[in-house]
Amino acid sequence: MRGAVYFDAGSAWDKVYKETLGSAGVGFRINLFGALTLRYDIGKKIEKNFSQFQPSLFYQFFFGWDF
Repeated sequence: MRGAVYFDAGSAWDKVYKETLGSAGVGFRINLFGALTLRYDIGKKIEKNFSQFQPSLFYQFFFGWDF
């Protein structure tokens, strides 16, 4: 079992840049058979050009190839 701490930032736009969004959180990783991974992340989204955290947490579960 492994742990992870992450910080993520990015943006997407058409013709005009609007704002930068991001997230920060922690996660847990379990490697199965050296190829597959179970991943569970808990985090907070950051909005309004990194000036405000959203009030609630988000949860994400992933099962698949390790990258």
